[in-house]
Amino acid sequence: MIMLVSPKYAKYATSLVFVLCSILGFSQEYELENSSSITVSGTSTLHDWTVEVKNQTGKMTVTAKKATDDKIKTGQLSHISVNLFVNDIQGSKGKTMNNKMYRALKKDLFPTITFTSNNPVEFDLIDRNGSVLKNLSGVLSVAGVEKKISTQVKAIYNNKKISLSGELPMKLSDFSIEPPTAMFGQIKTGNDISVNFDLEFVHN
Repeated sequence: MIMLVSPKYAKYATSLVFVLCSILGFSQEYELENSSSITVSGTSTLHDWTVEVKNQTGKMTVTAKKATDDKIKTGQLSHISVNLFVNDIQGSKGKTMNNKMYRALKKDLFPTITFTSNNPVEFDLIDRNGSVLKNLSGVLSVAGVEKKISTQVKAIYNNKKISLSGELPMKLSDFSIEPPTAMFGQIKTGNDISVNFDLEFVHN
């Protein structure tokens, strides 16, 4: 459908467009860089352990009123997604322990882990000094189980890059994951784990 605006009202339509652009600002897409870091740590009856995600992909949409190379003002982060392959999670205890972890995560049935935000995260200012954003929420899918999560993140904006970092405590049982064991059950992984992340998003 095409709407025709008479010359009498054309100036008002132009003014309305200008006002809307001033309110909404600009919207840009950001891609997750390989320099990002995600680690998962926990305990066992023998020792503490940490595994690292070797590769991840993701996207984020940023809407704001104003941005320079080192600060971005009044806007929101939305449509955040992070995806990784279970096979890219690796520890330092060798192939045997990695395979136990893959079986616990049901890698053959659910080869990917995903996070998708479900609400925009509002902010007043993000710069190189960092801002704490309290309500990053979304759905985390692990081993075929989806769970709503919410956490706070520290956001840093510098040289047109946005970094989101934080820590997310979880339980393996939240995702119906049986803690891996070794040595015929003599060594057992604890149920509590901690996910530490430093996600680097860049605007191309």
